[in-house]
Amino acid sequence: MKRLYSILILLFFFIGLAAAQVTLKLQAPSQTEVGRKIRVSYVANTQDVEDIQVGEFPGFNVVYGPSTSSSSSFSMINGKTTQSSSLTFTYVIVAKEEGKFTIPSATIKVGGKAYKSGSAVIEVLPSSGNTQGNSQQSQSGRQQNGGSSSQRNRGGSSDISSNELYMTVTASKKRIYEQEAVLLTYKLYTLVNIQQIAGEMPQLDGFHVQEVDSKAQMSLKYERVNGRNYGTAIWRQYVLFPQKTGS
Repeated sequence: MKRLYSILILLFFFIGLAAAQVTLKLQAPSQTEVGRKIRVSYVANTQDVEDIQVGEFPGFNVVYGPSTSSSSSFSMINGKTTQSSSLTFTYVIVAKEEGKFTIPSATIKVGGKAYKSGSAVIEVLPSSGNTQGNSQQSQSGRQQNGGSSSQRNRGGSSDISSNELYMTVTASKKRIYEQEAVLLTYKLYTLVNIQQIAGEMPQLDGFHVQEVDSKAQMSLKYERVNGRNYGTAIWRQYVLFPQKTGS
């Protein structure tokens, strides 16, 4: 009897623990531009969602949604089986105007209890004039015109102008003393779809060079340059220590 009582206590404990671990996360890009379709998703770590409530999307038109998709996974490690599942609610929205707008939080009900997600702020840039739906449509258009994006970047780089893809280099200081550290930053600007970029650091005579850790995956952010929205990212950074005086 005592053993049965202990089992029941543990069972109720784990049921309560599972309920307390229900989460709802908002997934949305940090930037977009006027007229471009983007996806906003609310992901619950359970499929037992009874209801979802989402507020208005100020500054956006809702094109579609919510659509729902679910996923489940099982794994067995050293004889121990674990299971996880999720339910995703996705909206497709289009920005109507420039500015910064708050994507609302959502509330779901699981087992009669309410769980709320966080909110997010999206910066909307002016239209670059080439927004024709989402990125998949843009990529499809490029494939019809000149092969896949990766093939174009590898084999047809001559088709990409210097205004569509280029890199800048800046120094944190222009006038320094011998052995004084200066940060050198290489920044990428692109209007085309790129999957990877590789290159070697140029030889810098008269400097001791230390590379800043760049193991993190390079992520693009929009930046308005001469009326166009470029994807920008820091490619490499180096700390230089001049070993002699001069220019």
